[in-house]
Amino acid sequence: MKTNRVAPFLFACTFFFLFSCESDDGDMETPNLDEVGFNINVSGDFSRNMQGTNAYYRFQELPASLTTTHQLSIYLSDGEGYTVTAIIGVNGESTPPPGNYPALNLTGNGYNGDDPLTVTFLFGKDGGISHSSNLQGQGGISITATSEGVVSGSLETPLVPTANGSGNIVVSGTFTVEFRP
Repeated sequence: MKTNRVAPFLFACTFFFLFSCESDDGDMETPNLDEVGFNINVSGDFSRNMQGTNAYYRFQELPASLTTTHQLSIYLSDGEGYTVTAIIGVNGESTPPPGNYPALNLTGNGYNGDDPLTVTFLFGKDGGISHSSNLQGQGGISITATSEGVVSGSLETPLVPTANGSGNIVVSGTFTVEFRP
C-alpha cells in the first residue's frame, strides 16, 4: 500500500520538474531586446534565424538633387556575415516618428530619394546583396519606440533575388538599434 502512495507523489514531482525546465529553456532562446540586438527570421527558398547584438543605425546626407535630404540606414548583421539592411528616406536629420513605413521596390525603380518615409530592404552575406524589396506596399518596417540614440521596432517583408541571388525569401522579426555616427 505504501507503494501506491509514493507513485502519485513521484509523478507530481517529475511533472513539475519537467515543466519548470521547459519554461527556463524557452526564456533562454528568446533574446532580451530591451537592449541593442535583433531576432530576424529568414524563410522561403532560403531559411535562417539571425540573432545578434551588432545592430545599429546611421543618418547619411543625400545629394542636394534629391527631394529627401537624408536616409536612415538600419544594419542588422549576425556573426556569420548575413545582413539585413533597411533604408528609410527622411527629411531632416532626425529619427522618424513611431509608425509603419511601407517597402519600396529597389530592383524595379531604384531608390531615387523622392519617397520620404518609405523603406528599402536589402539582404546578403559578406557585403553582397542577394535580395531586395519586392513591390511597393508589400511589407515594411514598424518603428515602435525611439529615444536618445535608440530605435526599436519590427519588420516583415518579402524580398526577391537580385542578379546575385536566387529564390524568394521573407524577412521578419524585431530589433533595437543604437546610433553610430
